[in-house]
Amino acid sequence: MPFKEILTLSVTGIGTVCVNIGEIYFHKESYDTALLYYEKSLNAFRKSNTGNLPYTLINIGKVYMKRVDYKKAIEAQKEGYQIAKQSDAKLEMTQTLLGLAETYSAAKNDKSAVNTYDEARKIAEEIGAKKELRQAYEGLSSSYAKMTDYVNAYKFQTLLTNIKDTLYLTANNNKIQFLQLNYELDKKETLINLQDVTIKKQRFTQRTIIIGLILAILVAIQAYRNYRRKVRTNELLHKQKNEIESPALL
Repeated sequence: MPFKEILTLSVTGIGTVCVNIGEIYFHKESYDTALLYYEKSLNAFRKSNTGNLPYTLINIGKVYMKRVDYKKAIEAQKEGYQIAKQSDAKLEMTQTLLGLAETYSAAKNDKSAVNTYDEARKIAEEIGAKKELRQAYEGLSSSYAKMTDYVNAYKFQTLLTNIKDTLYLTANNNKIQFLQLNYELDKKETLINLQDVTIKKQRFTQRTIIIGLILAILVAIQAYRNYRRKVRTNELLHKQKNEIESPALL
């Protein structure tokens, strides 16, 4: 791999690590430190021309929103949307629009929030991004309620309830499939272990039989040798006896 490509991967990796660290500090409500790491991530991604720039800009927007600096929050999230749009990255487009809509809502610009949430909804429906669709429905219901448009607020609340049920069922089905897969793997592992035990027993039995046969043959050979030695001894004694008795007869 060329050195330039290795360097690019290294810079992209730094950007990814920094955005992850920034999220940790954000959840701890250490917004200044979170922003520091998000900006490091942004700089790294800009240098490498790779990495998820929109995601980092969404997070920068969230920090500014928490600081009630809505202007900078909107600037960051709009930039993230434009970058995602240039790449036709529709999931990132949806996510940046959701972040932007949340900022509009926090700034009490409910009309802009509704328009932005609705734009995110359309893209999320197009690509089947159910998690993002749930966020869009929730934002639309809340924003319409603030505008006292209770008909639309109820409409999107109903859609939100339905998609929550769908996501819940999907999550449960995934859990069941995971448990079934683990069960099948455990069953196969148990079967393999039983087969291994059976094979080991068969080998032990075979070896025992072979050893037994070898011992039996050795015992038989030894017994035969003892027998032959005894026969030869008896023959020798008989011959000696005959030799002793023969001169006496003379």
